[in-house]
Amino acid sequence: MLRSIALVLGALALPTLAHAQDAPGTETQPEVTNPAPVTPDIDEEPDPVDSQEIGVLVGAAIGGGVSPGGLAVDGRYLYRLSELDWFEVGTSFTLGSGDAECFRDRESDLVCKHGLLDGFGAEVSAGLRRYFAGQQQFRPYARVGLGVKLVSFSGDELRGVAIPVSAGAGIRVDVANRVLVVAEASLRGGPAFFNRGLEVEANLGLAIGAGVEFTLE
Repeated sequence: MLRSIALVLGALALPTLAHAQDAPGTETQPEVTNPAPVTPDIDEEPDPVDSQEIGVLVGAAIGGGVSPGGLAVDGRYLYRLSELDWFEVGTSFTLGSGDAECFRDRESDLVCKHGLLDGFGAEVSAGLRRYFAGQQQFRPYARVGLGVKLVSFSGDELRGVAIPVSAGAGIRVDVANRVLVVAEASLRGGPAFFNRGLEVEANLGLAIGAGVEFTLE
């Protein structure tokens, strides 16, 4: 009899226990872990921008008086400062006639009347080149610089040192991988200090040339 009563009570208690386990706030929540962060696809870094160039220009320098003129040969090295600006250092040589064209006037002052293509000059300079927007492979630019120039007119034994300021403009054309063609015109002017009693004279000139520049890795 007692056993029968216990079985009945146990049967009545089972639904109550099941309901208590399903009550809100009592169920066990599954463990949630943060998913691994999704890393977006990152493109490979672009190739480094070329930052150095070398070049050579050949043309003509026009002088006169005590300013040398003749065949002009320039060598240049350029280093990139920004997207548009490049630092430029160079050497230039002017090779003209060595004929004597100086004489003494009535006051015994030395007068020199050299032609447009007379004399010799050797210059080292430093400056800045800036590029402008172009069309496809064509890029115009402007440049300014300051130099020190040795000047000589051998036929007159006249020698001096000039400090020219230069300003010019040109255009650069991409013609092949790392090869560029350049055309340029520039003006130079500044004081020149000579021997033979000339003291300080103006050194003026115009240079026009074309050449090639090479981009370095």
